[in-house]
Amino acid sequence: MKSKIVILISILFSTIGFAQEKNIKKVVFEGLDKTKPSFVRSIIKVKEGEPIDSLVLAKDVDRLRRLPSFAHVYFQVQGDIVTYHFQENFTILPDVNLWTVDDELWFKVGAYEYNLLGRNITLGGFYQYNTHNSYGINLKIPFLFGSRFGIAINHMNWTSDEPLYFGPNDIEATYTYQNRSIELLGFYELDFKNTISVGGTFFNERYNHVEGADEITGKPLTLNIDKWLLKFNYEYNNVKQHFFYVDGLANSFYFQSVKTARGVADDFLIGWNDVKFYKRIKEKGNLAFRFRFGLATNNDSPFAPFALDNHINIRGIGDRIDRGTGTVVLNNEYRHTLFENDWLGIQGVGFVDTGLIRQPGEDISNFLRANKINVYPGIGLRFLHKKIYNAVIRIDYGYGVTENSSNGIVIGLGQYF
Repeated sequence: MKSKIVILISILFSTIGFAQEKNIKKVVFEGLDKTKPSFVRSIIKVKEGEPIDSLVLAKDVDRLRRLPSFAHVYFQVQGDIVTYHFQENFTILPDVNLWTVDDELWFKVGAYEYNLLGRNITLGGFYQYNTHNSYGINLKIPFLFGSRFGIAINHMNWTSDEPLYFGPNDIEATYTYQNRSIELLGFYELDFKNTISVGGTFFNERYNHVEGADEITGKPLTLNIDKWLLKFNYEYNNVKQHFFYVDGLANSFYFQSVKTARGVADDFLIGWNDVKFYKRIKEKGNLAFRFRFGLATNNDSPFAPFALDNHINIRGIGDRIDRGTGTVVLNNEYRHTLFENDWLGIQGVGFVDTGLIRQPGEDISNFLRANKINVYPGIGLRFLHKKIYNAVIRIDYGYGVTENSSNGIVIGLGQYF
């Protein structure tokens, strides 16, 4: 009897050992159409001939789900064959934004291909009208050399009317602002969750006085200056996606140094950090939070780097209504799915956007005064196509409840954050 037990235990341990040492004979891809199999093989960690590891397989799936080309990915293991199942996105996407300012309709239109050549290369551009004409062209090759190193090249010609403030009483003047830039950015993936990027931008800024602040004799009427910008970004991403549902934590840190052609007096440093947290609530709910804190060199100048804006941080506040050298913003959203089938989702959204900005030259204690906080609650709708990358039509109405607040509708593509 004892000998039979010993034999049985030996067979059991031998079977476990054999199972643990089983190697992958073949990796199979099912559902690929536009995306190149060679591209997928270059970025996944699972390789033929290596041991089967469910943790590595799970990380591959999470990584692939983040790519624009895939709506959904999962794997199966049958013996020594690993099969990845893909549901591809349609990746040619229009870029449309509409918003109202002082009863005028402004718009932004464009188009982007997020899976050019079947290798998740992004190429696209936009045109914007806000009483002026602006455009941008963007190219991003995320996997230029293997699975870790990529580059991006961007060009922009942006024009807008912006308020600037002068004197101790913050007298407002309107300037036409123009920014022409060319940027080269390289990024390197440290591991599955962490990426760094470094790069530089050469740009020209022009300000031309339109109206206002006539009593301020020292205000500049025009400004035309060339600048160099060096940047460093660090991204942490531990967010898991299931179609349009998201869950997890992400953090983005940005640091930039701006040098001007006119000397050190106009040079400045700027840094900001975004923390994003998502939590899925049961089957149909999704909480989303974003907290941004940023500071720049506190030059006492109206030409400051941070802005309060409909599309950047606070819905309903207007288009670049104020500028400053520091910012604190908290965006809170609850998204609830009202309808969902195999290709469409409709979400109702309730949100509260809260933020403030430090005026140029102001110290930290004044920066955090409660009477400077902008609070904009609101409601919105999302129409989400489950088989087209980032195909989210966003409609939000924000209403300011603090002093001297405004309100407005903001329409765009993609979730707000």
